[in-house]
Amino acid sequence: ASGDVRMFSVMKRVTQRRRSRGRIIQLKQTHYEPKPDGYTPLPLSLMSSGYIRRIIKTRSSEAQDLASRIDWERYKCEATGVRWHPVGGWRVQFDRRDYEHNFFVKVDMYFRVAIHGFDRAKELAIGYRRRLEAEWDEQLRIWAKLDAEREQRRLERRAAKEQAQAASVYDATASDAWGTIGR
Repeated sequence: ASGDVRMFSVMKRVTQRRRSRGRIIQLKQTHYEPKPDGYTPLPLSLMSSGYIRRIIKTRSSEAQDLASRIDWERYKCEATGVRWHPVGGWRVQFDRRDYEHNFFVKVDMYFRVAIHGFDRAKELAIGYRRRLEAEWDEQLRIWAKLDAEREQRRLERRAAKEQAQAASVYDATASDAWGTIGR
């Protein structure tokens, strides 16, 4: 029965040898051409979609014709944290951390073109990102106010404690030249 069961060693790690192992494989190198003024690249998220990537990379006349019909400027967004996502919507990303107050906000939200339409989804995404930033700034102002009040109370308690300590030290050592007051 034990003759037909294969036993594998658990201790040895299996590594696959490749012909290219240890070699640096580089893409085809081309000469550097400086970008014109005002140039903004296409969002990387556009290249995540296989359909669009194939249209851009393929050099056929049909693909070039299709790529020339696309208004690429519509897919660019100047708002920080808002970008086009290949699922067919505008993605809002917001990630802020405040370790001192143990408060963490991480938002990753999609405004789908199929639901809102292209331009309306973009407007909603930009508005939501601005709202998140405004709420974060408001929270920072609230924390600054609370921290200032707490610091003021702490300084008042410290001053009262030092004053009480100074008064008790003064009373314990108080005496006149004849030593009759401290009794």
